[in-house]
Amino acid sequence: MNGVPFAFASEGGLVRWTGYKAEDLNSFLLGLEKVSGSSIYYHFYQSLFRRHFTAVDYTHDFARWAMVSLNAPPLAERLAHVDPTDYNSIREAREKMIGYVRSFLGEAGSWFNMRAQAPFYFLEQDSFVFLTGHRATNLREFRDGVAAVGPASIYYHLIEARLRLGRNDNDFSVWLETGQWEGGLAEQIRSLNVHRRPIDVTRRRVVELVEARLREKGEEP
Repeated sequence: MNGVPFAFASEGGLVRWTGYKAEDLNSFLLGLEKVSGSSIYYHFYQSLFRRHFTAVDYTHDFARWAMVSLNAPPLAERLAHVDPTDYNSIREAREKMIGYVRSFLGEAGSWFNMRAQAPFYFLEQDSFVFLTGHRATNLREFRDGVAAVGPASIYYHLIEARLRLGRNDNDFSVWLETGQWEGGLAEQIRSLNVHRRPIDVTRRRVVELVEARLREKGEEP
């Protein structure tokens, strides 16, 4: 059954320094409060893509810096609790981290004036979205597109989509549900733990689910 075509897109960009640098807790807090939302997004959400989802304990750059450079495990653990998988809003994630840092500063003791082994440079990415040239009008073409596009495209449609849509959903599931009337398959993809596994593993699993659905419908994958 054909419906609205799915156009596979991807995202790229130029990374630049915001002008904010943290060498201790106070300057780190200032950066969290003052930098643009795109900088929070870069260090909080895009860190998942840049590190291929392999850092389970410290899933974003802020928590990792607190642990590795500031050598403040209690703060790192608190920041790590602010998991990108739990937030669909940059503002909410920022406010939660600011709250943890402020609270820690009140308890910090000898950490209060401790300088980091390496500064934290608040970066941001000037992003642009582009079409990959891959399109799908049915499940088989969708399977082929998922298998062919680059990892940044998988990230864009499965991870970054949650912020664009403002809810816990992704572009693949939305299209399958509304454009192909494949609610069951959409829910299977929606339920994948895409943040905690390498992108290629997620890609293969999506392909497997689509092929299983094709066989279920009596079609050759």
